[in-house]
This record gives sequence, C-alpha cells and structure tokens, in this order.
Amino acid sequence: MSRGGSAAAAAKGGKKKGSTIVIDCAKPVEDKIMDIASLDKFLQERIKVAGGKAGSLGDAATVTRDKSKITVTSEGPFSKR
Repeated sequence: MSRGGSAAAAAKGGKKKGSTIVIDCAKPVEDKIMDIASLDKFLQERIKVAGGKAGSLGDAATVTRDKSKITVTSEGPFSKR
C-alpha cells in the first residue's frame, strides 16, 4: 500500500490530515467497572504524537472528556508505538 496521495497533497501546500478517535465508555462507566477520569489521565500521559515523547502533547493533540465519551484529536499522525 502506498501513502503517496496524502504526502503529495501536503507537499503542494495542502493541509495535513489529522486524526480523531472517539472512545465510548458508556457501559463500563454505567456498570462502575472503570472511572472515565482515570482513563482520561492515562491517555494524556501515554499518547505519543509522531516524533514526540509520551505525555508531552502540547498543541499537537487534545484529549477531551464528556460524561461517557473521550475524544482524542491530533493535528498529525499518532506514533505507532
């Protein structure tokens, strides 16, 4: 598989495509199996954006929390590890 299309668009001055991940924790929170605040803290400490260290998200990524959903949004790609 080739990713040439997205790299070519970025090279021409196009905007890099960000990623958005939505985690729906309604059932585990409802059953009191897990606390959504602890998952939010864990994600903020452990997420790495490409080329960065874990925990140093800065402006490259945001983690937001609703009642039973966590949304992770990044401007660039996430690290694969």
